This record gives sequence, structure tokens and C-alpha cells, in this order.
Amino acid sequence: MKSSHDNQSFFINKSIRITGKANGPLANYSFAVKDVFDIAGCKVSVGNPDWFELHKPARKNATIIQILLNAGATLIGTTNMTEFTRGTFGENVHYGMPSNPLGKEFVPGGSSSGSACVVAAGIVDFSLGTDTIGSIRVPASFCGLYGFRPSLNRIPAEGVWVQSPGFDTVGLLTKDPELLVTIGQVIFNNNVGECSWPKTFIAKDLFAIADREINVGLQETIELLRTISPFTLEFEISNGKLERIFKLAQVVKGYNTWKNIGNWMEKNNPRIAFHVAKKFVQESLIGKEDAVNASIELDELLQPIKLLLNDNVVILPTTASTAWTKEISTLINWSKSINVSDASNSINRTNQLLTIASVLGAPQVCIPIFNPKSRLPLSISILGSQGSDEKILSLAQSLAKHLNQN
Repeated sequence: MKSSHDNQSFFINKSIRITGKANGPLANYSFAVKDVFDIAGCKVSVGNPDWFELHKPARKNATIIQILLNAGATLIGTTNMTEFTRGTFGENVHYGMPSNPLGKEFVPGGSSSGSACVVAAGIVDFSLGTDTIGSIRVPASFCGLYGFRPSLNRIPAEGVWVQSPGFDTVGLLTKDPELLVTIGQVIFNNNVGECSWPKTFIAKDLFAIADREINVGLQETIELLRTISPFTLEFEISNGKLERIFKLAQVVKGYNTWKNIGNWMEKNNPRIAFHVAKKFVQESLIGKEDAVNASIELDELLQPIKLLLNDNVVILPTTASTAWTKEISTLINWSKSINVSDASNSINRTNQLLTIASVLGAPQVCIPIFNPKSRLPLSISILGSQGSDEKILSLAQSLAKHLNQN
């Protein structure tokens, strides 16, 4: 495969350019897509050169790409990503790790790493990625962007490769909350309008597992929320079961992942990074009965959270820390240091935060917070009930306006 990515490894193929229809609501806006979206006449790599070589070009555009083109947006290139969407850091042994535009020593976050970087660097106005357990939300947090993981199946996924059916969603990344709402209007048929703040729960158990820097840095935002939401209450949403929810989700997700791609892996034995192969091997050992039992228990644990979210929203930190350094990604992937346990702890806490929306199939919008006391941006999230996408997009825009006024 001939890759045309630049020195910062933002793109897999930057030669693609498809101009959107004139006079649409997204005219004069440009976007890029993670290299899992079908583009007519082009192949996708899914971050792996053997996948690219063994598949034919797409016959038509992915549904969501065509929707955006019809609305006037211009497509510019396919972006780099972690291999088979596996990985929190944003690395790819075949095509390199995109440089975080906020600091080259920091990881951009994955798996939609290139999609975040091209927006953060100002190359395009917005981008498409996918999110299994955090693949939109981590790069949004680490690159200082607005990130939107919608409800499961709210954005059409036809023509999009997914890692784990039942978990993956198409997602959006942008610098501008108004643009995020405009895109939402296009996708959701002009149903994103202003709405009043509902009952708002500050998830104290989720903030408790975040770093002190996150808690201190987001405190002003939480106090602001108390003034704009008529009823704001601190609440423990997981009943102490957050770690258990995360472990069960890994079983269900892992089983679905291997069921989705295992036959192809065994047949083709592709070139693949060691740490990615290790995950696939672990998932190949998950039995159907274990996955079914995990799913049943998971549903039971989620019922109280679903009831809490009914017509309400939850506020949580997007990630447990600011962007990790590239050194940490090397330590974790290759286990070369005694500091691995500390780094793994930070990553594990972040993954627990990210799991909630994924297992609920619920929408989450990430809002960047630029704190003068921190070199890197922080990120706070609004989580809604399944299907409340329009509402939380509107609330994110409302919070962003209040933040800009303060």
C-alpha cells in the first residue's frame, strides 16, 4: 500500500477530495474521515496494510459521508488510526503515530487519532471517526476538541467498518460547538433546537477516580453548571459497581469483536503489531456462554443508571487524566519499565469512565476546558439517555456559551 500521509502521520490518503453540493448548510466546511469509511473507488486500510491489499475498492460512499456531501461539506482525505481501531494512545506501527498538535511529546489518543489531529491542527473543520469504548472521546479530550459519541445506531453506519457490533458508533470531532450543532441538524433532520436544562447529576463516583488535576481544573465549570441548571445534585451513579461494569463490558465487547473479525484473522494471518495481536488472542478465548452471562449481569447493573438518566443528564470527566506522554504508550505496549503499573492504573481508570456511555448505547458530548493553570486542555462530558442526542448537543452548546462568557 502506498501511503500518502505527511510527516506528522495525520493522513493515510490525503489525495482524496470530493466537493460537496453548493449552497448546503455545510457549504464552505471541510471534513476528513477515519480510514474505516467507504469512499467510492477507494480502499480502506482499517489501519492495516494487509487489510488494504486483500480488499476491493468501495462501490459507493458510506451513508454518512453522502449525507454530509449532500449538505455541502467537502471531503478531504482519510485519516490515520490505530490498527483495527485497537488502542487508546493513537499509535500505528505501520503508518506512525500522529503528532498531537498541542505538543509533540503527547499522544493524540485513539483510535480516531488522525481524525482528531487534522481538526486540532486546523487542516479541516470537522472529522468523522468511530467510537467503541472511547475512540472519539479520548482524542477529543487529549487534543482539546468537542467530541460527540451518539446513541447506538443514531448515525447511519452503512459502509463503515466496525470493531465490535453493539458497541461501535460513528462520531464527530470539531473545534466549534456551533458547527457541531449544525452538523447535528443535518444528521437529525433539523431537530436540534434550544432546550432548557433538565435535572443534572454530577457523577461524584466518576470524578473520584479522576486525577486531582482534573477535579480541581473542572471545579469552576461544575460551579457554573449549578448556576445554569435549575436542579444540580451530586450522585453516585454506579453504586460502587463501576469496575465490575467495565470488566463485564470487556467480555461482551471482546466476544463480539472476535466473532466479527476472527475468521478473517485466522484465514489471512495479517502483519499486525504485537500488542494488538495479544488483544485478539485474549478475545478469541472468550466463550459464548461467558459472553451471554456477562451480558445478563451487565444489563442488571445498568438498570439503575438508565432510570437515573431518564429525562436527566449526567456530568462526568471525559478522561481520568490529561494527555499521556508518548513514553507511557511505549512502556505499556512493550512493558519495559517498573512504572508500567502506575501508567496502567491511569489508563484503566480512563477506560472505566469511557465504558458507561458505550454499554448504555447512550450519547455523550465532550467539551474542552482550557485552564490557564494547565498546559493541556481538560475535558468535561454530558451524558444523556439513549436517543437524547439532540438534547445533549443543545446543552453542550449552551454550556460552551456560558463558559465563553465567564
